[in-house]
Amino acid sequence: MRKTLQENKLTRLTALKNLQQQEQGDPFKILIGTILSARTRDENTTRVLKYLFDKFRDIDGISKADLKDIRDSIHSIGFYNIKAKRIKQVVQLLIEKFDSKVPSNLEELLTLPGVGRKTANCVLVYAFKMYVFQLNQSVMYANLKKCVNFTKVMLRLNLPLLLH
Repeated sequence: MRKTLQENKLTRLTALKNLQQQEQGDPFKILIGTILSARTRDENTTRVLKYLFDKFRDIDGISKADLKDIRDSIHSIGFYNIKAKRIKQVVQLLIEKFDSKVPSNLEELLTLPGVGRKTANCVLVYAFKMYVFQLNQSVMYANLKKCVNFTKVMLRLNLPLLLH
């Protein structure tokens, strides 16, 4: 089905998938892109994100920028005042607590201001290539390369229980 959709050009990349490919999965840019993408159309997210990183380049550039400059750079998307504040707070915390690196686990991502489960899961999927899924009310994470084997094992264990 996916092949048919792609052959007929019926699929389009989401802003985050597009960013993942363009930036080789840069966790910082994906985190900021995910924060910006909340309640925003993909086209707007892509445009604003490109402008933001053309202007500030990286975590150091954003950390040195005034809040007003960040706000002005993202003003064309919804909730830009709150998002600018969150971006500034996240950058400061990444520098102070995580040595300017984006954490690669759910628990630490959730400590960042304005980062909830959905944002954290997007970062894990697009930046760290973790597959996120839910099984029996438990969220599980698996490396994409190991995911197929893990899924087979989980199905073998749980399928008989589900069929009864």
